[in-house]
Amino acid sequence: MDSKGIKHQIDDLLTHLPGGNKRAKTVAIEGNCGRSAKCAAIDKLPNTFENKGYVHGPIDSVFGQRRAFPVSIDTANVDMDKIPESAEEYLSQVRREASEGVHQDEDEEEDFVYIKRGESPAQEQQGAGDDDYKTMERYLQDYIESRRIYDSYRQQLHEIDGIELPQTAREWKKFIWEVSCQREYIAQIVEEGLHMKLLVYFTKWMWLKMDSNFTEWLLGILSAVDNPLSSSDLSVVRQLGKKAARQLAHGSEEAIHLRVVAIVSLFFKQKDITL
Repeated sequence: MDSKGIKHQIDDLLTHLPGGNKRAKTVAIEGNCGRSAKCAAIDKLPNTFENKGYVHGPIDSVFGQRRAFPVSIDTANVDMDKIPESAEEYLSQVRREASEGVHQDEDEEEDFVYIKRGESPAQEQQGAGDDDYKTMERYLQDYIESRRIYDSYRQQLHEIDGIELPQTAREWKKFIWEVSCQREYIAQIVEEGLHMKLLVYFTKWMWLKMDSNFTEWLLGILSAVDNPLSSSDLSVVRQLGKKAARQLAHGSEEAIHLRVVAIVSLFFKQKDITL
């Protein structure tokens, strides 16, 4: 199945998300420091693009249309390894990714096609799409349910019987591989603002063969992240999804990789990571 087919499936799945294109309702919970407080703050930000009607500015030489957002940073000098500190930096990174992908070689595009190993090209084209579609849809629903369960737990949580959390990347790696994932640990990690740092580590540690403990921790942390995300946090989640897509392209049969791609591309709407 080619990348256009996957993108079409993702678009179709997005239309069936709860609420469609409606904005998610946010409820602030007094005394809790979960994702609702940040969502409420984001809701108060002014919409600077409201009632503009159309986009001003010259036609873009690469994409043949006017830019949707004003990006003044020179994309040629954008550091793609840096976590963006502003929305403008994030948009510049996305824009550079898009511009670099315009002239991809055919071989590079094929690198991101999900196929069943050992089948003929005709069998791959016919059979892989339906399986991937159903699997990604199921993974999306699993993730939505895991967020609901964590939200319910978090709303009832008033105190955390905390533990001493790791400090260095090496200590975190040992912790993740040896300690069973528990909701109270996830809540403490989120309260101390360490969850996005962990997702950066998870991106580095994600390889073709994955440990079951790692998988549980990764999905547990993902179930606790904000929605909507800040631009810098979205960049972290996006990099995680791109790493998972690369592992799939290299022949990974680990379910966690397709699960992460489903979460990032469908729930967080970063559909282009699969291209």
